Amino acid sequence: MTSPRKTRLLAALAAPTPSIIFNKWRDSGELAQVIPPLYRCINVEQNYHHAEDVYTHCIAACDFLPVHLTKLRLAALLHDIGKPDTQQVQEGGRITFFNHEIIGARIAYKYLIDIGFSQKYAANISLLVRHHMFFFREDSKPKALRRWLRKTNHIVEELFILRMADRAGNSSKIHKPLVTPAMLRLWNRIQDIRLQGLSLIHISEPTRPLYISYAVFCL
Repeated sequence: MTSPRKTRLLAALAAPTPSIIFNKWRDSGELAQVIPPLYRCINVEQNYHHAEDVYTHCIAACDFLPVHLTKLRLAALLHDIGKPDTQQVQEGGRITFFNHEIIGARIAYKYLIDIGFSQKYAANISLLVRHHMFFFREDSKPKALRRWLRKTNHIVEELFILRMADRAGNSSKIHKPLVTPAMLRLWNRIQDIRLQGLSLIHISEPTRPLYISYAVFCL
């Protein structure tokens, strides 16, 4: 049985510009009932990496994605919902959100289950939220990257698209590229590992990464 909250959420995500609906819900007070985790992000100040509060950033990231990518729009909308619970002001006024992706993944899963999504769907969104902060240094060992891919190989393309939405939803990066040189280098490293056919990573469709790699950077 589909809950009214799930129906309203999916209808908003299917709109050309979901933020218009979310802002109407915010102003009317409905957001607190329909998407409580997002409501809690209103006026949550961020650090110097962001020019807007958490709520504004999340809905802008959601808007960036095309309407047919419903799952990714939802992941973008929820990707930083762990920040209200992890915000700390350090000495000197620096704001941090340590482990917000871990807390956010738990909140996203519980919320999606509560409003009627399947466990599989909720787990998939939760995994995207959990790993949206992925980062590997240039000198990171291949072993570390393989270990990460054991958990994320099936959603890597979506994580890169989510990273682009994350950057697009940040007005402080408006003059910076959506795809950084570091992202491209990491993408190429991932494809190299995949195409090696190592037993550590199962590739059921060896050609799929080649097609997706083109699509990711040509949205």
